[in-house]
Amino acid sequence: MRSKLMKPEKRCKACSTVLERAKYEEVCDECEGMLLDDWLTVDVFFADDSKDACDLVFCSWDCTLKNLSKRRGDDYFTVLPYVHHDVKGKTGAKVFWKAVREFGRKQR
Repeated sequence: MRSKLMKPEKRCKACSTVLERAKYEEVCDECEGMLLDDWLTVDVFFADDSKDACDLVFCSWDCTLKNLSKRRGDDYFTVLPYVHHDVKGKTGAKVFWKAVREFGRKQR
């Protein structure tokens, strides 16, 4: 999960005490768009035990499929997000199937 600095911290010029904390927002790992209420989480594990698994978050199924199509070689396995049939919007089942169909057309 990536965080984007939205507002830097403010410090006292005399003593360097933090007066206001920095503000960060989570962003999509593919398009870097701001994540709202609902997002998709993907876990990627590697064959090399010295590499830690990485957690990726995406704002939509389109971004999820784009990112997964770029992964090559050292991935051991990937845990995909759940497909929710009762969720509407970018992370719901209807959008998932539409994204899969469009992704399949682009791969031909």
